Amino acid sequence: MTRKTRRLLKLLTVGTCAVCLTALGACQPDKPNPDPDGPTTEYVQESEVSASGNQSGFVDNGKYRTDYGTLEEERAAAKQLNIEVASEGDVLMKNDDNTLPLKKNSTLTLLGYKTNDIMMGGGGSGSGRPGQYGVPKTTLEMGLKQAGFDVNPATLNYYSANKKEVGTLPASVQSTYKDFNDAAIVMFSRSGSEGSDEKTYGVDGDKHYLEFTDVEKQLIKHAKANFDKVILLVNSSNAMELSEVNAEKTKDNLGVDAILWIGHVGNDGAAAIGKILNGEVNPSGRTADTYAVDFTKDPTFTNFGSNGQNVDAQGNRLDTYIYEEGKDSAPYTMEDNLKGYNFFSVEYREGIYVGYKYYETKAAIEGGDWFKNNVVYPFGYGLSYTTFSQEITDDIAPTGTISKANSTVTVKVKVTNTGSVAGKDVVQLYYTAPYTDGGIEKAEVNLAAFAKTDMLQHDDQGRRTADTCSRIQGRAHVVYRRNSGT
Repeated sequence: MTRKTRRLLKLLTVGTCAVCLTALGACQPDKPNPDPDGPTTEYVQESEVSASGNQSGFVDNGKYRTDYGTLEEERAAAKQLNIEVASEGDVLMKNDDNTLPLKKNSTLTLLGYKTNDIMMGGGGSGSGRPGQYGVPKTTLEMGLKQAGFDVNPATLNYYSANKKEVGTLPASVQSTYKDFNDAAIVMFSRSGSEGSDEKTYGVDGDKHYLEFTDVEKQLIKHAKANFDKVILLVNSSNAMELSEVNAEKTKDNLGVDAILWIGHVGNDGAAAIGKILNGEVNPSGRTADTYAVDFTKDPTFTNFGSNGQNVDAQGNRLDTYIYEEGKDSAPYTMEDNLKGYNFFSVEYREGIYVGYKYYETKAAIEGGDWFKNNVVYPFGYGLSYTTFSQEITDDIAPTGTISKANSTVTVKVKVTNTGSVAGKDVVQLYYTAPYTDGGIEKAEVNLAAFAKTDMLQHDDQGRRTADTCSRIQGRAHVVYRRNSGT
């Protein structure tokens, strides 16, 4: 493909994903590095605490020592860590007309059957055992009540008895809305597991698993018809198709007022949701994937799983089974399976163009309108309850030019809280590698490094420039093109 000559370094406030070794941190006095061409050294001070309670793991010969004096202390620390991870990682995707934060004494009605059983993890190796090991789990209701909200019990009782999604709740439940009508909290959940792929077709007709079902869309309309404020919680570690709910809210569409991505919350991450909704926590998470308008148009979609999402000229669904000569059907018997016949053969033909590397490179060729029409939320995106400005304060060191392997480029960025409340911002550094037609494929944009600031306060006038800055260092890698010797 033909592309214009591109700059080596880019600094974007929202954008895209990661290559390059990085060292991150707030600006500190420089410490000596024994290898100036090597990675930046991180200095860690360790201390040992003698345990007086229960211990687990490898404890013989000093192989393992807990950092806590008792098992109870360790469990309490684990709970707080779970809440901290969620507080730092949940992503505010939409917040029209400053719908959030809500007042702490707001009355809320929860809609969506998983609000009664929030998704805490996936399956297989991605699963956990919430509520066990002596640490009671934090439900969504508990997290909201701990944050000072008054939660409608009627919908939760209904979902407890009817564990399925419905587009409209019974009149007896709707009659309680008037007493809990400051906002509707709608939540939809998705999960996954090792050993199986998410369904690419056959869900609710011929939808794929990561788009809204017709019933879910009906529930959003139901919420909008009964509440002035509708807030959507995305309880999924997978990206989902969210263009319809991200649209500007009108009476006839699916647009909502605010969207908060919460992922899978773990044992206690639900406690962070209430803190974000009431403003105790100012969200500072960023998307770790690109949220596309239509997943089926992504080049990875056709090269995935069993390939049943694709059809031949006659409309028959394809598959990627490995067939033995003389056999024309699958799956085979267990004996055949043991011979290796009943396996998928997936070719990742998209190469490096996965996620943001595809969308940013395609947009460089097609133009910005193409990106707007195909991407809802880019990689590295996230809103805050305040605003920030970012400014490169020093020249890129040493020169901004990478001429040999293992060079280090340092960028210092001053981040200023220009809003009215305290918050954290994320600095993201991207680069564009030199590209030669016919040479090794290069993505238009590559994440070199990123760093989150400390909490940046505001003064009584609502503005304060941070006394600290973010320093980002990226490791340069020289890639040799085939047959060129450069």
